[in-house]
Amino acid sequence: MLSTKKCNLCATRLLTYAHSPHCTNCIKSECCLSNYAASDGRMCCNVTFDMITIDQKKYCLGHYKLLQNKCNVCGLTRPESCHNFQDDHMWYCKDHTYVYKYKRTQAVFHVMKDILCIDLITEILKKSLGSPNNKYPDKFHIPLKKSLK
Repeated sequence: MLSTKKCNLCATRLLTYAHSPHCTNCIKSECCLSNYAASDGRMCCNVTFDMITIDQKKYCLGHYKLLQNKCNVCGLTRPESCHNFQDDHMWYCKDHTYVYKYKRTQAVFHVMKDILCIDLITEILKKSLGSPNNKYPDKFHIPLKKSLK
């Protein structure tokens, strides 16, 4: 519910939905993209909602939406009709969807390598992440270390 709260950093009063409120000046100092226009074109940060943390970087809601409107790799603008975000809540263009999936593949491999045999992990990843038309068959190669048994 929209209510009057005090900023967590400087105790300035503001109207917000945030559980951890920041005033305009404080959120500007915390948001990584405060020097850029937000998704709505304004040159200020959104104090209405809580900040969002991604990879230990903080963003106000307006700048987070700005990130979601572009490919997370090349910066290509997302078509308005496209809403297929990945698990990290970011959008990747058709050419870079496999960059994200490859990173996720590596993370899954490192978590499972001590539990399952490498052949089984490879099959699981191929079935769950499949490569259409084998366009990126080498992306599923899992580098084996000689120290693995």
